Amino acid sequence: MNLRKSSIFVLASTLLFTSYAFAEKVVVVPLGGEKATGTAVEADVVAGKTFSSDAGIDLTGTLTVTGPTCGGTLNGTRWCDNGDGTVLDMTTGLVWLKNASCMGTKPWIKSDDWNDAQTAAGTLETGNVPCNLTDGSTIYDWRLPTYDELKDLALGVEQVRATTPRAFSNVASAQYWSSTSYAPNPGWAWLMHLGDGGTGLLAKDSQLNVWPVRAYK
Repeated sequence: MNLRKSSIFVLASTLLFTSYAFAEKVVVVPLGGEKATGTAVEADVVAGKTFSSDAGIDLTGTLTVTGPTCGGTLNGTRWCDNGDGTVLDMTTGLVWLKNASCMGTKPWIKSDDWNDAQTAAGTLETGNVPCNLTDGSTIYDWRLPTYDELKDLALGVEQVRATTPRAFSNVASAQYWSSTSYAPNPGWAWLMHLGDGGTGLLAKDSQLNVWPVRAYK
């Protein structure tokens, strides 16, 4: 398959140096976050992180990586049906379950028997029959999407809603959990309604739809 390349340009200070291709270990600097030393991977670039040298020296450079490619059926320009129970978002590199309702409804968290959204997403793996999943994924690959990821899905380019499912199936006109807690009250979490595109908050013991996501790999 053809590999699409993308680049991120970095400015670690007000000093501008000659462009340099990072091929070694770098310091990954999440936007608005603290430095964390590690090897930059494709997902870091897709997530919009910036980079400096390993030693933290002021540099401007370019990190070139291969971007996600569609090896299945492209719907529009954004959504790629992988044919294995998943759909790849070509703009973010995130992989979503094709069947948006196969996980059913669950509370955000439930400590007495762990039959909740967080656990269900985290333990999802290839071979799941209701979701017809054959992507080779393993436990801990999947998770609940963040509030921003859900908003981008439902309100972004080629938005996904119950009336415009794109490459997905069984997108319900209902509320879906995000993984994002409400800061002033951690007992509540953000949600997205995929009928009207509305957002809101509910207590974490509420029963909402679960739509897991994982990184492209």
